[in-house]
Amino acid sequence: MNCTSSTSEATSSTKQNTISLHDVLCHITGHNRSNQCYHCGGDSRQGAVHDPRMCRTIKSCANDEVCIVTTLDTAGIFSYEFGCGNLLQCQIHTITSLQAENINTGIDISQLFITGGVVGRKRQQPICDFCCGDSLCNDDQCDVVKTRIIKFANATRFNYSTLKLII
Repeated sequence: MNCTSSTSEATSSTKQNTISLHDVLCHITGHNRSNQCYHCGGDSRQGAVHDPRMCRTIKSCANDEVCIVTTLDTAGIFSYEFGCGNLLQCQIHTITSLQAENINTGIDISQLFITGGVVGRKRQQPICDFCCGDSLCNDDQCDVVKTRIIKFANATRFNYSTLKLII
């Protein structure tokens, strides 16, 4: 079964996407290793959005990538970017962020060194950026995604290796 996406980007009309039988079979059989993430801003055709619900572009990320969401502040005007980010950088960023929220991750990352943020920025300063590993998990504002992950991490239902919720 060929479970690779034939196109790198697809546009949906709503956040309530229908899932094809092909996608379900790929998920069940484990053939589909890449995440699908909302993709607005950066190199996206759609660009950054001022309302997270307006991001309708979906991208299949590489196997070593997860979803990211960033809230930007440009002179008091908020915009949102969505996309894919490097898994290792996101693991470090997410674990550090959760530890800053006094969540015991059981992971000592003091030996790791990484420079820069999750995603390099040219213009605006991110006021929030966060990563998640489930497909289409970057479906809202950064603080909403972060709160969702904190809730699962507090309940020990979050996988720090994959950045996925344990349901």
